[in-house]
Amino acid sequence: MHSPQESREPQRKRVCLRCPTSTQSSVPQKRTGKTGKLERMPSLPLDILFEIFGHLHPLDILHLAQSTREMRAFLMSRSSAFVWKQARSNVEALPDCPPGMSEPQYADLLFCPRCHYCGASKVRKVIWSTKTRACPACFKKHYVRAKDLGDNARFTELPQSLWKLAQITGNIIHCASYLPITSRDTRPKIISLDQLDALANQYIEIKDQALRAEKWLAEMQSDRDVWAEVVERMESWQGEDAERRSERNSVIRQRRFDAIVHTLSALGWKEEIEEMDLNSLRRHTLVNRTEDLTDRAWNRIMPRLVEFMENVRSNHREAIRLQNISVRRRIFSQYIDFCTFNYPVTAPVSELSVMEPFRSIIEDTPVSISLTMHSFPQPHFTHDVLQQWHNVKKQELVPIMKKSALVPRDIDTRHIDLATTFFCCNRHDFSEPIGQGKILAHPGAISRRKMQIEDSPYLTRLFDDFRQEFWNYRGDRVAFHEPAFLAARSILVSCGLNPESTSAREMDVLDPLMECASCTSSKDGRLVMTWRRGVVHAIDHISSNMQPSPTWVMMNSTDPDYVYASIRLHAEPASFRCDICYKSGNERFIMEHMKESHSFLQTMRVHRQPHVPVRAPILPGGHSGYLVCW
Repeated sequence: MHSPQESREPQRKRVCLRCPTSTQSSVPQKRTGKTGKLERMPSLPLDILFEIFGHLHPLDILHLAQSTREMRAFLMSRSSAFVWKQARSNVEALPDCPPGMSEPQYADLLFCPRCHYCGASKVRKVIWSTKTRACPACFKKHYVRAKDLGDNARFTELPQSLWKLAQITGNIIHCASYLPITSRDTRPKIISLDQLDALANQYIEIKDQALRAEKWLAEMQSDRDVWAEVVERMESWQGEDAERRSERNSVIRQRRFDAIVHTLSALGWKEEIEEMDLNSLRRHTLVNRTEDLTDRAWNRIMPRLVEFMENVRSNHREAIRLQNISVRRRIFSQYIDFCTFNYPVTAPVSELSVMEPFRSIIEDTPVSISLTMHSFPQPHFTHDVLQQWHNVKKQELVPIMKKSALVPRDIDTRHIDLATTFFCCNRHDFSEPIGQGKILAHPGAISRRKMQIEDSPYLTRLFDDFRQEFWNYRGDRVAFHEPAFLAARSILVSCGLNPESTSAREMDVLDPLMECASCTSSKDGRLVMTWRRGVVHAIDHISSNMQPSPTWVMMNSTDPDYVYASIRLHAEPASFRCDICYKSGNERFIMEHMKESHSFLQTMRVHRQPHVPVRAPILPGGHSGYLVCW
């Protein structure tokens, strides 16, 4: 047997040599409970707490009441009502707590921007009629137009006075984000479904007791009248408070803006600040804040503001350069006008300005050097550039012709000079055929589109400076004229010429007088015209569905009427047409018209109209009378 002393000795434990597992980590466990700078606030003496609370905003008191259970119990007790009143006195001109609401309820409704239905934040509008806040989504669920409840059987039997008790008032019904307002419903009647449902439940219980129901409705109406005064008073205060807050924020923003301008000027940006648009700096996100500028805040925002000022300097220099280029372009337009005294300049000035060496002279010459007309090459050099432009544009006309199924696929620039090649300008939907040489000088192919912003800011400014675009820019101005092609072929065949090889120049030299046999009659006389006017006449037949189709006869020089017609043809004065507004007249009249009415900066061009035939009765002597003019 063991002795008692031996029996009381504890057994020795074996030493554990295993490594600690992950669950036996030596890392201390995370401390539970709320910690922070205000964790010991509840333990402060009451007189110190009350002194602190006396300087707080009602919303701060609300946040403290939500921090701990102890703080909530303390602030929500009746004995702490003076704390809320003292905090409310810190808000300028704030009305007293309305009847039927506690101080915490009043502070929560007035200052806590959350939706009372879904808890959404940043809800600014207070619906004072129902003592709630609602986000736009919840407003649509809980508030409806009175006219939309007309089919609801539960509410249709309720008296009209009960509906008025559930109707909300105030600025909320005029807020477009909550209730889109139409021109037919500028003062909508909005009903609170929750209030109407609660009132309906109470009314249904007593509606069979007439006196009791009448007394209850009177009490409800009296309470509503009292609360309506509260609603008016609170919304008036909110409007005044918003104005005071806006003025206060404006003063702070201006003070911050002045401090930033002063600091930037001290850093060497004074010249840029004097020349820039200060509104761009005022609108900057780092400047337009309701916070006073401190040294610490400045050190944080300085790199980004310096970068902003560097961009301002760069943009200002670029604006000066572009303005200088615009002035030089006007000088270049005057230079092109001077060149027209030596030879016609049919290329658009805008396109010539980007061709070398003109582009380098206009855009690369330093801003410090003033350009004049003598800064550009001699006029004979411009003629070479113009010829280069014509060759390039002729190449561009070939794919335009290939879009038509009437021309062969293997055409080249030689086909452009054929007498059968005509184009049209799509700008005004004008169907008049335009000859090979005139299409490159047609104003409709270069006219500036109204309020057009190009993909490239460079091109936008270029086109605006010259008030014209590049020739057939975007490729939607010039098209191949198929009816004119067919009409010209018919005329050439009637003249015994090959349409595949006869050029327009050859036809102009031949200058045949064509008679439309389909339109000639013994009553009206013979209809004779030039071959170019014959093309237009054939197109008129097609567009007017005139039958039969034109049948062409080339007048022979031995015809007794040939000499008479030829003399009248060449004796008539030339007529010109403005391709902007299509006014007609002689050359001098149209040139003055374009200067005065259209104020062209570039070289002006007018379009010479084709021969226009006018019938004359048959005269005695065996020949017809003709009046053929331009």
